[in-house]
Amino acid sequence: MYREAGEITGVPFLITEIMKPGIEKAGFENIVERKLKVPLGAWPTDSKLREIGLCCLLSFDTGLEGWAMATLTRVLGVS
Repeated sequence: MYREAGEITGVPFLITEIMKPGIEKAGFENIVERKLKVPLGAWPTDSKLREIGLCCLLSFDTGLEGWAMATLTRVLGVS
């Protein structure tokens, strides 16, 4: 649904697919792309990863309702 909404609005949600080509198109060179796995929640045993996971979970939880409601109602017309 998010991919469909992005196509309708011209604002993609899956930014990782277009970020590097967009940066190259802007004229940057020697771009290094690194893909990292980031935890979501407090499950890691490593304390630093646990802290990162909690911050990511907070960001996800606080933004999800707004992203979902706006996309589903305004763009896709779901009621």
